[in-house]
Amino acid sequence: MIKIFLNLAIILCFGTTYAQSNKIVVHIENINVLNGNLMIAIFDNEAEFKTKEKPVFADTLSIDKHSAETTFKNIPDGIYAVAVYHDENSDGKLNALKLGIPNEGIGFSGQIKSFLKAPKFNDCNFEITNDTTIVVSMHYRGSKSESTSPN
Repeated sequence: MIKIFLNLAIILCFGTTYAQSNKIVVHIENINVLNGNLMIAIFDNEAEFKTKEKPVFADTLSIDKHSAETTFKNIPDGIYAVAVYHDENSDGKLNALKLGIPNEGIGFSGQIKSFLKAPKFNDCNFEITNDTTIVVSMHYRGSKSESTSPN
């Protein structure tokens, strides 16, 4: 009887580890300002992506060069979207003009062509079934930088 429980426990441990063994590397490029922090958030549904609250994974990186990278481990298979903002003045929020236009850098996973309106989860999402690298290109108000591109 103890052997059965031991075998079951081993199977459950390996099954859980296997199901969550993916990693997402988020590579951020085109950082224009070398101060403040990058706020990186990964979402798994439209509701939280829309509000940018309650990400399933998040990280904060200090800025010291024009590109940065972070790795998220133990990611279950699924559909995700990445949102990044550059908190240039380290006040903990994305500063915006009165019309809601971001006054600090932003970037998203996916092939976003325009930032005139907030992108939707379906515009930015990607599927994870193994280790994945996502490239996010930052965009700044008035800048002519390239669109984001997943890898």
